[in-house]
Amino acid sequence: MLSDLGRDVRHALRVLLRAPTFAATVIATLSLGIGANALIFSAVDAVLFRDAPVSDPDTIVSVYTSSGNNPHSNSSYPDYFDLRDSGAFASLAAYTSISATIDANGRLEPIAGELVSGNYFDVLGVRIAIGRAFTPDDDRIGEPVRVAIVSHALWRRMFNADPALVGRTIRLNSNVYTLVGVAPQGFAGPLVDAATDVWVPTALQPEVDPPSAAVRRARGHSAIFDVRRSRGLRMIGRLPDGASMDQVAAKADVVARRLETAYPDTNRSRRFTLAPLGEGRGLRSEMRPLLRQLGAAVSMVLLVACVNIASLLLTRAAAREREIAVRIAIGAGRARLVRQWLAESMLLGLLGSIGALIVAALGTPLLHAFVIPEAVDLSLNMRVLAFTLAVGVGSGLVFGLAPIAHALRRNLNPALQERSSIASTPRAAWIHGAFVVLQIAMSLVLLVGAGLLVRTLEKAYSVDLGYEIDRTLIASLNLEARGYFEGGSRGADAGLAVYEQILSRVEALPGVAAASAARMTVLSGGARSTGVSTDGRPMRPDGSNSLGVRANVVSHRYFETMRIPIVQGRGFDRSDGPATPLVTIVSKSLADRLWPHDDAIGKTLRDESTRQLIVIGVVPDTVYTTTIERDRPPTYYLLLAQNYESGVALHVRAAGNPLSLVPAIREAVRQVDGEIAVERPQRLRDLMDRTLSKQRMMASLVGLFGAVALMLAVLGLYGVMAHAAAQRRAEIGIRLAMGAQPRSIVTLLVGQGVRFLLIGVALGLTGALLGTRYVESQLFGVTATDPLTFVIGCAVLVVAGLTASAIPALRAMRVDPAVALRRA
Repeated sequence: MLSDLGRDVRHALRVLLRAPTFAATVIATLSLGIGANALIFSAVDAVLFRDAPVSDPDTIVSVYTSSGNNPHSNSSYPDYFDLRDSGAFASLAAYTSISATIDANGRLEPIAGELVSGNYFDVLGVRIAIGRAFTPDDDRIGEPVRVAIVSHALWRRMFNADPALVGRTIRLNSNVYTLVGVAPQGFAGPLVDAATDVWVPTALQPEVDPPSAAVRRARGHSAIFDVRRSRGLRMIGRLPDGASMDQVAAKADVVARRLETAYPDTNRSRRFTLAPLGEGRGLRSEMRPLLRQLGAAVSMVLLVACVNIASLLLTRAAAREREIAVRIAIGAGRARLVRQWLAESMLLGLLGSIGALIVAALGTPLLHAFVIPEAVDLSLNMRVLAFTLAVGVGSGLVFGLAPIAHALRRNLNPALQERSSIASTPRAAWIHGAFVVLQIAMSLVLLVGAGLLVRTLEKAYSVDLGYEIDRTLIASLNLEARGYFEGGSRGADAGLAVYEQILSRVEALPGVAAASAARMTVLSGGARSTGVSTDGRPMRPDGSNSLGVRANVVSHRYFETMRIPIVQGRGFDRSDGPATPLVTIVSKSLADRLWPHDDAIGKTLRDESTRQLIVIGVVPDTVYTTTIERDRPPTYYLLLAQNYESGVALHVRAAGNPLSLVPAIREAVRQVDGEIAVERPQRLRDLMDRTLSKQRMMASLVGLFGAVALMLAVLGLYGVMAHAAAQRRAEIGIRLAMGAQPRSIVTLLVGQGVRFLLIGVALGLTGALLGTRYVESQLFGVTATDPLTFVIGCAVLVVAGLTASAIPALRAMRVDPAVALRRA
């Protein structure tokens, strides 16, 4: 059996080598079709299938606190402490992300960090590569130990993989910490989308990541550990031995109901929600529908490729008809012939799989560029390799069966007399036509899907955001790292002076039109919801009658920098300061909701700290969230000089390219304080692109897949029409000899292609109408049945199809009747 298999493979190689053009065409087509599937499967494997880098991941769950219609919200420290001590879990850990600046070896570098509870690594079952993990003693509130653990990647990048690193100190946000460990290679957090470089105990949050000025004013510097309303923690728990997630969820619900009774002001209707690790919220949940849609698209591309190749093989079988007949006549069994043909098609599939791996490897940066974070490993592992080979072999079986089945059902005796051809039979013509119609239909489905996504991008980019993005640069300034905050080593007053100096120096730079600072960056998704009320409706202590809005703290020239007009009243100016009454500027929607029948200017409102704020201006509503199709939130603006914040974003409007100003801005900041890092400088345009990254990814990839499918469908139609013209050469010669006009020949042949197109378009429109509802969630400003998109998709397909049909027809029109009749 193995000997026969070896002979079949060697025979298949000889056959393919005798037809290198045909083999190269098939392998290239398969490489594109299978490569697209391998690329998307590598993302599916990394995001959905790959286990988190923890021990026994099936016994670890993500724990959320429900909030309104969102069952997957963050939790507060007090709620975490109560749930941890309830005994519902074998162990429960908490963590939250922070932005930090690390100073090691005299080099400042912005990094991503996490504040974690002392049992964090123990709950995850992660063994530290060098040194030790945190202990509960490191995380005592009020008595924290200044220790830190760095990632394996940071250890290699910043510390040159020094094995004696443990015990050394680093400066993190201007505080000195002792390094006690290095995380194992490949671990950057419990989720696949994490990219953490440093971990410190949660007890250090007041100095590493101080609470907002509003919280400090209301509750004090360490209030974060006592305020149930402040919810910024994520929790992970390990299930007790033998306990199911449902059983633990029931115990957690008992705790939630007890907290609701004890703290009705903050815990009313809140419950704890359990989900498998990484589910509920995060990259895995966000990407699942997108990957499902992309998977359907690449499957259609592969099917189009297989149908195209089956059509090529059916045509090629005509050239081998006499060979088949001779082999059967001298005693070869049909089963033997089937095995040899399958060996050829499966060999083509295997070679196509090898090319597909190259295509997938080259396409990986495309996924990273659009939406898959760099932290996600998209390397082609054994699962991806096995999937690619299986798809290649399976595809070989699929496209190899049609010509085999058709050829072996034929009476091959006429082939010995050279009187017929497989490809010239009515049955073969019907199969060719069915293949072409199927390719046209699937191509139209992909083209319509891509068109809808492109139209979505067009609509999204045409939305008036309320501010200028093309020439605006943003960059983070973290003054906490230097102790410029209330209760810090340098204090808030010094921080205000630093801001004034930085903004003054930046505004003086050539090419800078305006500069300002703001706590909250537009399109970042980091807007904080707060509560306000009017004098006529005093806010209750529990905030139950307050209006939920967004709050931003900005410097004097923020609205000028962002090109946001003042539609009523005035903007902030230099006369507003720490010694003057507190003022605010409100968005139009907030003014309309608080004072629907009155002028907002001069009115007062109260914030969460119950401070009275005088409204001095009204501005248009602007987009602040990361999903631009949402309603623009009502917002009020506070003046930085009256509401100091130690972490802000520098906003610079340039006369030209804003990125060219980055070196000068860094130098201006360095002249004020050489240890303040200018972090993540970027254009607002780039932030807008990232906001729409999912839509851009879908539009680009589905558009690419649609183009590939269209190309294959057009080639398939061209092949059928060219073969039909060749088969009818004698008929065409007779028609021309009898006086037929050349244009009638073109009409005759093109008419056959038009029939294929019309049937394919009809089937494709039906499929598109049924399939576009699966991408409806990705659309904005356009419906899933947008007529213009359907018309354009059909037009592109019809023009390409008519061109493919016309080329063979025009060649046939120039046939010499005498030559055609002699060859008949």
